[in-house]
Amino acid sequence: MTSKGIEPDEFISNLEGQAGEKIKKYRQLRTDLADMESTVTSDDETVTVTVLPGGAVKNIKLTVRAMRKSNGELERLLVETIQQAAAQVASRMAERVQDAVGDTFDVVSMVNARLPEKSLDEDTTGREHRR
Repeated sequence: MTSKGIEPDEFISNLEGQAGEKIKKYRQLRTDLADMESTVTSDDETVTVTVLPGGAVKNIKLTVRAMRKSNGELERLLVETIQQAAAQVASRMAERVQDAVGDTFDVVSMVNARLPEKSLDEDTTGREHRR
């Protein structure tokens, strides 16, 4: 019997159970992150982008009105919308990781500290879709 009144075999069994639960949790986290994406539509509803974790652009949709914009206007709108979607998916990833690791690390604050201020201050304009 250990100093805490638990048998060594019981102690090991408890550790194995805890390890098994953590493995399940991390496997689910991996699946959740692989399926995660963020879709954001610009304020004027002319540009919609979908971004994957890590900032990879999955899809861009432009309306006819978007194509009437000047090159500079369209470039700016594309970059802004992509940045908003990337910040959104990064924040969601951080929240999901935070759920998995608990209070051990402040994952959300670490990620948010690296995101552009504008992306955090705005309500991620337009229509937001999550997956």
